[in-house]
Amino acid sequence: QEEFEEVDADFGEGTIAVTTEPITLSDIFLGPFQIRLAWRDLDEPSPYRVIALEAHPAGTNDGVTHPHVQDEQLCEGEGRQAIEAALAQGRIGDFFLVVAQTLRTYSQGHAYVELSRWRGLVCSDCGAHVDEDEQCVCERCDAEVCSGCSSSCHSCDRGLCSDCATSCEDCQQPLCESCQTACAGCQKMCCEGCLDEGLCSACQADQEQETDQEHESDEASEIPSASAEFAAAHDGDGNDAAVQPECLGETALPA
Repeated sequence: QEEFEEVDADFGEGTIAVTTEPITLSDIFLGPFQIRLAWRDLDEPSPYRVIALEAHPAGTNDGVTHPHVQDEQLCEGEGRQAIEAALAQGRIGDFFLVVAQTLRTYSQGHAYVELSRWRGLVCSDCGAHVDEDEQCVCERCDAEVCSGCSSSCHSCDRGLCSDCATSCEDCQQPLCESCQTACAGCQKMCCEGCLDEGLCSACQADQEQETDQEHESDEASEIPSASAEFAAAHDGDGNDAAVQPECLGETALPA
């Protein structure tokens, strides 16, 4: 009673329980915990439970109510030997003190859920906290992003964060860097689907226009030649000009 805010012994169930003060770690409020020991099960591997009385579980796992408690089981860490020794020697008071002290500490890198992710995963793009089922991982840099900040490469379908995603300058679809190809005409970076014989749609249109202009120019150059031939074959009045060449040995007779 001097060490804990509440002590409860149930001789019918063979349990004794203590309640800790509300625990806060790194500005994360976790609330009070009840440590309930079944003294008839001291030979069992884990004869006690750690119960969150005002649970504030991790945003990514409801079963984790403390960085070192999952499904009411404590990851004892460095306190394991002290806890086992206290139970083996029947020092019940010491057992509760060691468990309570373990709950007041945080061992980064050895937690079920790190405190930095307690309120959910943090999107590296927008900084929002998201649940685990909404998390996407960039397949180029392994950044963790929310579904709203993730995109998929139009060509290879790899998931991308905003830093690794670019877009086809022709169709504007998202692309990864390895799926970009430069247009042979204007050097715009495009997806393969937008290139025809190495040219983007704008350069294709320019090429077609040049071809049409060359064709029209060729047709226009043929028209004067045809007119000259027509004029040579007709007199000034539009009549056929009969030209009778004089042959060698013949004399033109007067009319």
